[in-house]
Amino acid sequence: SEKESFRKKCLDLLEQIKEINEEKHQELNKMFHQGYDKLNIQRKKIMGLHGQLVNELNILKNNAGIVGSPRQAAKKVIEQVKDSAKLVQKSAEEIGKASKKMANQMVAEISHKPAKKAIKKAAPKSVKKEDSKKAKKSVEKMPSKVKRTKTAAKKTSKK
Repeated sequence: SEKESFRKKCLDLLEQIKEINEEKHQELNKMFHQGYDKLNIQRKKIMGLHGQLVNELNILKNNAGIVGSPRQAAKKVIEQVKDSAKLVQKSAEEIGKASKKMANQMVAEISHKPAKKAIKKAAPKSVKKEDSKKAKKSVEKMPSKVKRTKTAAKKTSKK
């Protein structure tokens, strides 16, 4: 009776394997009917086959992405979503911190550099403009003096 219940369980497992992978089902079904489908089989042999079929079914389900029951599948999906949400949140926080740091650095650079440049540029420009105005005035006045001296120099050199 115990052997019969394990035999029925093995057949049920074979049917489940058939739904997932037909080739694997044919291989395991052939093995079952050749060596384990006897009424007079040892109990530990049929239990060993049952364990092997359970392992094969679990491997096939994992490879196919199928989980034991819909509840387990839902739990697994929820866990994956929560994990990915945590990762997204962590990366968003890191990006926020990094961008805030970069923004603060840029603001610091912008606020300090133009002020220094403006001070440097402002002072020399005002001095240069005044100097250039004075120079222009003196140049305008000079040519009349220079012309007089040149003409006098020319007159003396010709004599």
